[in-house]
Amino acid sequence: MMVDFYKFLFQLVRAFLFIFGLHYLFNQFGPFPLPNSLFYTLHLFLFLASLFMYPVVLFAFRKVFDRAGFAFLASSIFKMLLSWIFLIPFLLPKQDYSQNFALQFCIVFSYYLVFESVITIRKLNN
Repeated sequence: MMVDFYKFLFQLVRAFLFIFGLHYLFNQFGPFPLPNSLFYTLHLFLFLASLFMYPVVLFAFRKVFDRAGFAFLASSIFKMLLSWIFLIPFLLPKQDYSQNFALQFCIVFSYYLVFESVITIRKLNN
């Protein structure tokens, strides 16, 4: 299981660096920049959420392979609920950046969701 986790961690770090770099360029040169503290908070939260949610899926692959897809679904839903809770303090006090932050958060969250889905589907096909 540790080998699978390290393999996932390596792939997650590569995906993180790609989306972080792409989003950083957009943030610096695009029309809708976020303050740096929000930018780093967004990426740190999503990276850590993926890092701590995916071991549940890896555990399901080891113990109950026929339920691994359901474990992925459950961890994705739990991650989404955590994301909503994470967004509340940024969205409830209506700030200038609230809508921009929420939109960029959803886009980066979707990237991580697609990444985790592809990794899980590949693992299910093996």
